[in-house]
Amino acid sequence: MESQSHDSPAAIKSRTCFFITSTQSMPQHFAVSEGSTRPFIKVPFPPTVDPQKLITSKADGTLSRSPNAFMIYRKAFVEAARADGYSLPMTVISTMASEQWEQKETEETRVYYRRLAKEARDYRKEKCQSKSAGNRKKRSGWNIVSFRENKKNEKKAL
Repeated sequence: MESQSHDSPAAIKSRTCFFITSTQSMPQHFAVSEGSTRPFIKVPFPPTVDPQKLITSKADGTLSRSPNAFMIYRKAFVEAARADGYSLPMTVISTMASEQWEQKETEETRVYYRRLAKEARDYRKEKCQSKSAGNRKKRSGWNIVSFRENKKNEKKAL
C-alpha cells in the first residue's frame, strides 16, 4: 500500500499562520487563520499609478495586455501592504485584495480604477496603432479587390 500523509483534514484546518510586522500601529504578531479576520490594509486614494507605466514591452517587442481595474487595485494593494511592513505570499495578498475590493471599497473608488484601466487600454491601443501603421502600408495592395467580367459570362447575359 502507498503511504498516506500524516496530516488529517482536521489538523490542516487548525493550522494558524503568524505574520510579523514592524509597524507600531499593529500588534507585533498578527495571526491569520481560516475564518479569522485579516489585517485591513489602507490603499491610498487617489492612487499614484501612472496608466502609461502599466503598459510594458515584452522581450519579443510586443506590448503587454492592459490591466483591468482590479489588477491595478491589486498592484496598489501590494505596494500599500509592503509599505505597512507586510511580506505576504501573493495568494494571500490577492485574496485579501479581492475581499477588500468587493466589500470595503466604495463605488467611487471602483469607478476611479475603471477610469485608470480605460486610460491604460487607450494608451496601449494608441501605441499598437502607431507600431502597426507600417504594416498596413505593406498590406495595402492585398486590400484591393476587383471583379472582372468573364467574356463567357458576357455572352451568356446577352
